[in-house]
Amino acid sequence: MRVLRGLAVISALLLSGAPALSSAATYVVNATDDGSLSGLGVACPSGALTRCTLRGAIEAAQANGESANTIQLQVEGVAVQSALPTITKSLSITGSLGSGAPTHIARLASVARGSSDQYCYGISNAGTVYPLFSVDASGSSSINVSFENILACFGDARTTARNGAGGAIHFSGSKPSVLNLVNVRLINNLADVGGALSVSGAAHEAYISGSSLSGNVATGGGGAAFFQNGKVEIRASTIGPYFATGTVAADAAAPKLPFSADGNSAGTGGGGLWVDTASLSLIRSFVVANTAPQGSALVLSASGGGTTPPATLIGNTIARNQISGSGSGSAIYAANASASLPATATAPFVGNIVADNSGSGCVAIIGNTVADTGGYNLFSDGSCTAGGATPVLPENLYRPSATIFWNIAAGRVTSGGVGGFASRGLAPSVLPIVAESPAVDFVKSSHQLKDANKADARGAAVVDGNGDGLAVADIGAYEFGGYGLVGFVPQSSAGYSIGEPASGNASLPLPIKNFVGTATTSALRVSSIDASLAALPSSFSPGSASPDLAGKLNDYAPLSSVIVSPLAVGASDNTAKLLVHADSLSEADESVRLLLSGLDNVDADVQPSGSSTPFCLDGSAGGYYPCATQTATITGDLPSGFQFQKTGVAVPEAGGTFGLTVVRTGDLSSAATVTCSASSGTAVKNRDFVVSDQVLSFAANESSKLCVVSVLQDAVVESTETFTVNLSAPSKGSILTPGSETVGIIDDDSADTVLSLSQASYSVNEAAGSLTVTVTRSGDSSAAVEVTLATQDGAAVDKTDYTATSATLKWDAGASGSQTVNIPILQNSIKDGSRQFSVLLGGVKNDTEGSSKKVALASPDSATVTIVDDDASTAGITLSTSSVAIVGTGSSVYSITLSQVPSADVLIALSSSDSSVVATSADNGTATLKFPAGSTTLTRSVNVKSSANPASGSTLTAQISHSVTSSDLRYGAATVAKVTVTVGSTNSVPPSSGSTGGGGGGALGWPSLLVLAGGLLLRRRRRG
Repeated sequence: MRVLRGLAVISALLLSGAPALSSAATYVVNATDDGSLSGLGVACPSGALTRCTLRGAIEAAQANGESANTIQLQVEGVAVQSALPTITKSLSITGSLGSGAPTHIARLASVARGSSDQYCYGISNAGTVYPLFSVDASGSSSINVSFENILACFGDARTTARNGAGGAIHFSGSKPSVLNLVNVRLINNLADVGGALSVSGAAHEAYISGSSLSGNVATGGGGAAFFQNGKVEIRASTIGPYFATGTVAADAAAPKLPFSADGNSAGTGGGGLWVDTASLSLIRSFVVANTAPQGSALVLSASGGGTTPPATLIGNTIARNQISGSGSGSAIYAANASASLPATATAPFVGNIVADNSGSGCVAIIGNTVADTGGYNLFSDGSCTAGGATPVLPENLYRPSATIFWNIAAGRVTSGGVGGFASRGLAPSVLPIVAESPAVDFVKSSHQLKDANKADARGAAVVDGNGDGLAVADIGAYEFGGYGLVGFVPQSSAGYSIGEPASGNASLPLPIKNFVGTATTSALRVSSIDASLAALPSSFSPGSASPDLAGKLNDYAPLSSVIVSPLAVGASDNTAKLLVHADSLSEADESVRLLLSGLDNVDADVQPSGSSTPFCLDGSAGGYYPCATQTATITGDLPSGFQFQKTGVAVPEAGGTFGLTVVRTGDLSSAATVTCSASSGTAVKNRDFVVSDQVLSFAANESSKLCVVSVLQDAVVESTETFTVNLSAPSKGSILTPGSETVGIIDDDSADTVLSLSQASYSVNEAAGSLTVTVTRSGDSSAAVEVTLATQDGAAVDKTDYTATSATLKWDAGASGSQTVNIPILQNSIKDGSRQFSVLLGGVKNDTEGSSKKVALASPDSATVTIVDDDASTAGITLSTSSVAIVGTGSSVYSITLSQVPSADVLIALSSSDSSVVATSADNGTATLKFPAGSTTLTRSVNVKSSANPASGSTLTAQISHSVTSSDLRYGAATVAKVTVTVGSTNSVPPSSGSTGGGGGGALGWPSLLVLAGGLLLRRRRRG
């Protein structure tokens, strides 16, 4: 795509009174050195294929009268050894090798990575300071200078004669002229002002499209570029990193990339751009990861008493810009009141993401009293207003940064190969959004983002990104799914899975799907990550399964770039299949790692889940692109899991602490955990034994652990008791058999005297007030003994149904018989059914010093107490009416009343026998009427609405049913009668009062009729 927006403007200027021009010339640069026309063997005749350098071509073009000449660069790069000749006439400089790769223009660079690495792949020579291109539009006529498909780097304009401005391109002069940059990369340039680009002097016009300004540094203002006076329009460009930082590892097979791909930085302000007294239009571009003490993304100013026209910002992503040093500024800074961002029809601030920027707010328009909102913007917090004013447009979104949802790893990288961004003349998408971002499909009205500016920074048109059937614009410079969203479609979140066949082979389909957006335009490739796949980043590791090698069958046949045809939206492809072999080995699960690549024109992920996308080398396109990975598991025939080593363990009561062995089998290649816990049987936890819940951690290749158990000694004579130890919650594998262990405790006691309850169960009415429990001593009575009685909650609970009681009962030496304990029983007025609690004996001991008599508990040593409810189900639910009448599409109301305050929420579900009649709660508009627990509002209203209008003389009848649920037993089982709804026609006799017709005009919906005839006013009154 070639955009020369200024040609129409400049043509009129060139034709007005200009002298006759010489014929236009085209100079072909085919030499990489920096010789001039006066040098040996350098000649640049127009159109001839002689040895021509860039310096010689510029010299020849400047000598060719006043013509608009063209220079075509047909070399990989040029190493510039001194400042190039100043351009004073119209000139177009275009770089291309025919493959879409830009030509590199570099200040003399030293070799960096190898003998073949030079130009912008090298490291700048720090010795000599000089800029690259200089344009002086001070002649008699306006000029038009354009640069297309070049990469200019290492220019250094600090403290030079050009006022230290524009390390790569300095455009100045007193005659208003035009500068065009199309698919230009300005990387790692230095200057005092405008690290890469400076446009100043007269009211020049600068048009920048599909370009990137990255890694440039200004010691003063405008890290990437500085514009003063005139007009600047930036479209589909990136002011920031050349690709997402940190996502591509250094790799021997990687394509050569510029040594730095950081954002731009400035020493005073405008880390990205500084616009002074000039009109700015920033459209569908990224301004990302730039730094400055103030205005880390953008500074607007009006110096020398001038005025900066209102700036236009449409569909940009302004994010992750950082305030440097001790600065406290903001991402966008207006230095004075005449430099502002009002949202007007001629200068809209629309559809921008301004998020994750550090400083005093995501955007603070200092000195401007106009709110910085124009609609459909996404801000990272609520402070994005001018002077702290309240946001004025509800169409804006204010979200914390955590809900912006960047896919930082999906920023696309290209070295300019076929199919890359260079071939489309568009900027790389350095900060994509993902499916879950609130920016997706947000701009839903006819707005600036719906016009010809709707393409995102990559050239993708507006698509249906969330699958709701509506293609509406996303906020920001990235249209999610704009080139389709392609990924694996695994069987589960764990990936694909196939069992190892008993014999022969088995085939596992690997479906690929285009989830949303547009149809893909290029073929995709599915591969297995193993030795058969070359040129992968070192971070890509294969799975544990072994591929076939040199004719020998192992676990699976490797996949090598299986081609998947372009996919329509929503379409799937099952071309790729994984062939798995049977073998004679008994083995655990094994994995195969899979790769989906060839995603040049596709938004790729394993999604739609929003997880980060890795990069892999796309050999056909000559660059790094997003790819998707997935795992296929070949399930083995060796069970993986945990089990006890043996069953049937019995220990003496005096056994103390011991361990039960838990063994791990199957795949032991990674660490895993399992939980060991116990449950009571006839042996009671914490009375007869102690087992705490234990998480047993197995290291990789560790096969056994002990679950620790402690048995408690007592003096109680009892039979052998048992409890159970269980395994649960394995982090890997499963619980195998035996997964539980029964442990028997062998009693070693015989008793001289025993204590017991008089009965094993009690029943008491809740109105009784108390329950008397009897404890009896029998056997030898020569020693003093004691026992403790205590209660334990069940369905009946302390302070609600009874009062918890604990008592120590003592018998002196020689005493026998029974003692009693009274347990208070509490009355309530709630119908809550019968409830139980327990009475337990424990803590028996011989209180006579020196006595050898053994004291024990005898059965029953525990009892269940049932409290019998004496409350009648007296609460009721009543309706205000059994029927209502409605005319046409009218409505009516009836009420439901509870007789008593509910002790728990009472929910009444409303349902209609006819879909044209709907009943809803007047409280919340839903089909559920709610009486909250404890609420004293016992009457609530039901709205009934008809959407039907029967024919004249006809009616429609519906039944409203009421289904009650509540844990308050007075209401939980209650039944409520139905309400009959009769819907009459608006063309029939008017209904009785209380209903509303669909025609309006009063409570009945039957309007009065006023007739004026012959001066007599007649009024037909409503009936009823």
